[in-house]
Amino acid sequence: MINDHYWSLFYFGIYCLTMAFEDYKQKDSVVVVYTGPSKGKTSASIGLMCRALGRGWRVAYVQFIKHWEVGEHTFIHKIEPLFGDHLFFFKGGKGFYDAGDLSAEDVSDDEHKAAARETYNKALHCATNGGFDLVICDEINNAVHDGLINKADIEKLIDQRKPNVSLCFTGRNFPEDLLGKVDIATTMAKIKHHSTINSLPKKGLITRNPVFRYRSTAKRYERTPQSGCPFCAKTPLYNIIQETPRVRVITNIFPYDTWDMHDVEEHLMIVPKRHVKGLSEMNAGERGDTMRLLCEYELAGYNIYARATESTQRTVAEHQHTHLIRLGKRKTKISVYSDKPYFLFKW
Repeated sequence: MINDHYWSLFYFGIYCLTMAFEDYKQKDSVVVVYTGPSKGKTSASIGLMCRALGRGWRVAYVQFIKHWEVGEHTFIHKIEPLFGDHLFFFKGGKGFYDAGDLSAEDVSDDEHKAAARETYNKALHCATNGGFDLVICDEINNAVHDGLINKADIEKLIDQRKPNVSLCFTGRNFPEDLLGKVDIATTMAKIKHHSTINSLPKKGLITRNPVFRYRSTAKRYERTPQSGCPFCAKTPLYNIIQETPRVRVITNIFPYDTWDMHDVEEHLMIVPKRHVKGLSEMNAGERGDTMRLLCEYELAGYNIYARATESTQRTVAEHQHTHLIRLGKRKTKISVYSDKPYFLFKW
């Protein structure tokens, strides 16, 4: 009886393996999506391009949005002579669209949309003319999400491509209702990033800066006279939101515009009325009031942030202040920032 049981399991296992191998059939082409809020989508598409070229495939790499020179452009330009007509590269973006201070200057909505349409038409031509095995549409998901092209355009690419043409779409916010038309979909999600510990970026890898001000805010800060302690001035430069006998909650008139890779919705500060350099110099009453306010604002969804007393980045060095930062929903993928001279690249 036991032997019959084992033989039954053995034959059942052979049957399952046989059926499994028969069920797996190679497709003529696949549709691959790299999406999600974190780093790695374009990098993954470059890896896919390299693997395809290594197998002798003909690859078209068509890029939306980006117009600035980045590492992948340099790499592709260097290998184009090596692969000849097996590699086609087209960069058709006009920069960020509808992104506040980050939007490309002197580029109209119509120009953005025309550039996206031209880039899309290149991708569609490559997918339908029979000249390529793989067409990569970098940042096309963002172009659709921003309204530069339509969701129906992605459907058209999938439906009208030649049967042997594989597609790759990258960028945040891939339309979820199109996942049924996709073979492989990967979401990039951050587990850990060096920006969270204020580590300096490495050239050639992803770069992020957790805290900065936009140009308009930075210019206002530079043009405002700095004489004496702004928190002790007889004519205050800030609005008082809340106060106790010992400390105040005030607005930051030069707020951070991005903090921890999110847009900042509101930036307040807790400041003791008495001129003290750090938490260690506060008396028991000041520390108690500060802690009660910190707990109150933390429960209301504010992030709490304070630089060390001796930090060279502390702008009001001699008067203790603790930042209260409420974040918006808009996230940033990449940023490179310099205070002096001012330079900002944010994506």
